Amino acid sequence: MINSDCVTIMRIQIRLKDIILLLIITIVGVWGGFLMYSFHSEQQKICLNQCREIFDEAQSKDIQQNITSRYVKFDSNKSSNDFLNVLAWGDQYFLTKEDSCRHHLDSIFQAELHQAGLPFQTAIRYTMTGKTTVSKPELNLSQMHLIEEKVYYKKDQSDEDAIWLQSYVSIPNSTLTIDGKKFKVGLGMVICSMLAWLVFLLAGRKNWYVSADHVSAEEPMPKQPDSSLSQKIHITGNYYWNVQNRTLCYKDKKVVLNGLMLSYFELFIQSETHTITYADILSLYGEQSQLSVTTKNKIYQSIGNLKKVLHEMPLKIEAITNVGYRIHFNEDV
Repeated sequence: MINSDCVTIMRIQIRLKDIILLLIITIVGVWGGFLMYSFHSEQQKICLNQCREIFDEAQSKDIQQNITSRYVKFDSNKSSNDFLNVLAWGDQYFLTKEDSCRHHLDSIFQAELHQAGLPFQTAIRYTMTGKTTVSKPELNLSQMHLIEEKVYYKKDQSDEDAIWLQSYVSIPNSTLTIDGKKFKVGLGMVICSMLAWLVFLLAGRKNWYVSADHVSAEEPMPKQPDSSLSQKIHITGNYYWNVQNRTLCYKDKKVVLNGLMLSYFELFIQSETHTITYADILSLYGEQSQLSVTTKNKIYQSIGNLKKVLHEMPLKIEAITNVGYRIHFNEDV
């Protein structure tokens, strides 16, 4: 362990498998968002087409209710337009004279939408001879959907008497997401992705590797054996412990520990005096009472194996009678 008069430098590293997991979680969330957007766009397109058909029906009803007879003088030699287009222009011209703001057409349009189960806000914009009127001037047309734009003229579109008729609807997003398997699947993916991120941030941090480099306040920090400082814990002197790789490093020497020898060594370095008692060791074997002869033999054999593995390093493990063992991290003379 490290003395209290040492400065500790902490670094956090996220393991590669955690990065891959986060990437998968993010991809799931993005794909779910795409499904939601795709469904929303499809529903909006269907809804706009339905509104366009209903507006055409509303125009027909407007003409039937307000025009009972027509008298049209048409000379094909003087007009480049055909008779039906001129007749349609005449109908719109007459309706505008009777209802300059086209309130009647707007009310029919909105009533037809409600009857079709589409409770949308509507508006009609009408332009003729440079003058524009709106059925509902209090509405912001820029925030509404343009359903259809129709142009009526006697001769051609450049005619001063050309009539421009535009219909608008306001479609709430809630009406487009009431139902739909694709939207629900996408929403579920987004929610699961967000929850997974939350769980990872709150609980997954224990999978992050935290390394501590300890520097003496009085002595300069010893030179490290390699550049992987962020993965190692400084034990003392030139000894470093790589938790991730379970490797003890001393200068240019490295020893990998596994199994029971790893457990013993971790007990040593977790102690401030690098000493482990028999009580500490018993926790590795599940023993809770007095040492048995069998357990003592196991401990003696394990310590012997640990000494053999670490024999290339100048450290020394000594037995303390009736107490346990202490490891001395000696340096080369």
